[in-house]
Amino acid sequence: GEPAGDGLTGWFRTELGGRVLELDGGIPADPAAGPAPAAEVDPRVRAYVAHTSGSTGRPKGIAQTHGALAQFAGWMGAEFGMGRGARVAQWVPEHDPALCEVFATLVCGGTLCPVPDRIRRNPDKLAGWLAEQRISVLQTVPSFARELLKVIDAQHPADRPRRLERLLLMGEALPGDLVNGLRAALP
Repeated sequence: GEPAGDGLTGWFRTELGGRVLELDGGIPADPAAGPAPAAEVDPRVRAYVAHTSGSTGRPKGIAQTHGALAQFAGWMGAEFGMGRGARVAQWVPEHDPALCEVFATLVCGGTLCPVPDRIRRNPDKLAGWLAEQRISVLQTVPSFARELLKVIDAQHPADRPRRLERLLLMGEALPGDLVNGLRAALP
C-alpha cells in the first residue's frame, strides 16, 4: 500500500535493492505469495547481551532471552501507554533503554519517533521538537530532564510540549524538587 510519490521507498528499492514488506507481512512485489510465515523462536534462546557499566567493580555481560525481552517490552508498552496513538521519542540511541523504547513501542502499536542527533543533546531544541512532533512519551535521565525543565519553564505555556503525557526517568537519583518542577510545568 505504498502511497503515490513515496520517494524514500522507491529509493530504497532501486538504489539499495531493498525489499519493502506490507504491515500484514506480504511482499508488495509478489502479492500472490500471501503473508510471510511467523518466525519460530524459542523464548529461552539469547536475544542479546546487556553489558553493565561495572558499578560493582567488574563490568560484565548479562544474556537476555527472547522471552524476557518480549515480556518486558509488552509490559512496558502497556504500563506506560506506548500503544496506538502514542508518539514515543527514541531519545536513547543505544544500550538497554533503546531496546525498551523501540520494542515496547512497536509491540504495542505506537509510533516510534527517533530524535535527530542535532537535537538529542540540546534541551533548547528538544523542547520545541517534542511539541512539534506531538510526543506523548519521553524516556531520559534526571540530569537532562532538569535542563529540559529550565527551557520549558522559560517558554510561553502555549509553546510547551502539551502532548507529553509520560516522562520516564532512569539511571540516576530522582530529586523531589525536579519531580515537583516537572509536574508544575507539564501537568
